[in-house]
Amino acid sequence: MNTDSNEAITRTKEEIAVRRLRREEKLDTIEHYLGFAATKASGAALLIAGLVEFLSPDFISAVLPQPLAIAGVGFALLVGKRGARQLLNALEQFVK
Repeated sequence: MNTDSNEAITRTKEEIAVRRLRREEKLDTIEHYLGFAATKASGAALLIAGLVEFLSPDFISAVLPQPLAIAGVGFALLVGKRGARQLLNALEQFVK
């Protein structure tokens, strides 16, 4: 009888460990998606702010010292590393 209760305790501990791992996986996934969304939103905001400041310097009350650099950072955040590499490769082919 004591062996049965030990086995039940062991199974319960294993089930708790599995639940904990699943919960951590879900939280990691949510954190990943939130980070992705925040990066894309920041990129879009910087791209728009930089372009608007470049095209119409008096439109935004804040003075941005290098609006094209800010737009470039926004674009880089928006497209990500792979997109930036693809763009650079396409530009290299265009220049050749």
